[in-house]
Amino acid sequence: MRNKQILLTGGTGGLGLAVAPQLLATGAELTIPYIDFAEVERLRELLCAAELARTHFVNADLTLEGSVAELVEGMDRVDILIHLVGGFAMGPTHEFAYADWQRILNLNLNTAFLLCKHSLKRMGQHGYGRIVTIGSRGAVQPGGQLAAYCAAKAGVLALTQRSQRKPRERISRLILSCPVLLILPLTET
Repeated sequence: MRNKQILLTGGTGGLGLAVAPQLLATGAELTIPYIDFAEVERLRELLCAAELARTHFVNADLTLEGSVAELVEGMDRVDILIHLVGGFAMGPTHEFAYADWQRILNLNLNTAFLLCKHSLKRMGQHGYGRIVTIGSRGAVQPGGQLAAYCAAKAGVLALTQRSQRKPRERISRLILSCPVLLILPLTET
């Protein structure tokens, strides 16, 4: 992966704190969008000077199409998109607030769509690209009190399976990872 330009969303979150150093160890160059600069500082503390020199932090709201377009267009090229952004909220469907439903779909599914859309355009410009999205077992085996999350991840699964630019085109290979459970600082007990 030496010199590959990787757009790593969620690079300052729990999973990203583990993934970013591994990608940098391969010689990749990272662009990591963020909202909260305090999270950037957490990642910066884990990286050496040489890794920081190959890491570009960009303030961007991935729920807004204009922001995503500007982020992707601002990169020299996008060889690989690794989309780790996501989140969940629990609750019985009959008590679940519609605003929370929209927030979970926006964070998990709409960001995946916007990033795939704009990254695929850039990948087509130089004839190469890979996209990795994070799904969930809940996409195919929904869990209790997770209707919004499971619906969003089912959407990510369908989006990933059907987002190749053209049938049999080799520009993009799309990969969906569906972890059963991630033990991150936010979920450890």
